[in-house]
Amino acid sequence: MVKLLHTVRINTQRIEKAVRRAEGRALKRSGAYIRTIARRSIRYRKHRWKGRKGNKKRNVSEEGKPPFAHVRRGKADIRNILYAYDPKLHMVIIGPEGLRSRAPTPATALQEKGGKAPRRLYGGPKITVRLGKRPYMKPAMIKAIESGKLAEFWQDTVKRY
Repeated sequence: MVKLLHTVRINTQRIEKAVRRAEGRALKRSGAYIRTIARRSIRYRKHRWKGRKGNKKRNVSEEGKPPFAHVRRGKADIRNILYAYDPKLHMVIIGPEGLRSRAPTPATALQEKGGKAPRRLYGGPKITVRLGKRPYMKPAMIKAIESGKLAEFWQDTVKRY
C-alpha cells in the first residue's frame, strides 16, 4: 500500500489583490455606463413656442420625464455628470456636477426629486416656485440593470491571479 501526502498552498493575498483590481475595473465600467445612459436621456430643447402667437410659452419637459438641458456643450449644465470609484468604500458614486448656485437646494437635486425653491424674478420679490419631479439618474440605473450590461461587466473578472 502506498500513501501519498500532498499539501496545497493558497496565496490568499494574491487572490484578494486580483479581486480588488477586478472589482475596481467592473465598478468603473458600470459607473461610466450609467453616466452615459443618464446623459443621453437629457435632451436639448427645441426653441419653439407652444400655442398661438399671442400665447408664448416655452417647451418644458413633462413631469416624470428627464429635464431639458438649457446650455450647449462645454458650459456648466445639467448634463455634466461625473462618476468616481472609491476603493476604500468599494463603491462607485455617480451624479451631476454641482452647479454654482446660492440656492439652499441645488438645481440638480430639485430636478431629480422635485420640491419647492425660492426664486427672485427679474429683481422683484422672492416667490416660492414648485418644481415637479424630472428624474434622470434613477431611471438610468434601472435601465442599466434591466439591460444586463452590469452583469456582463462582472462576468469573468477574475480569471487568473
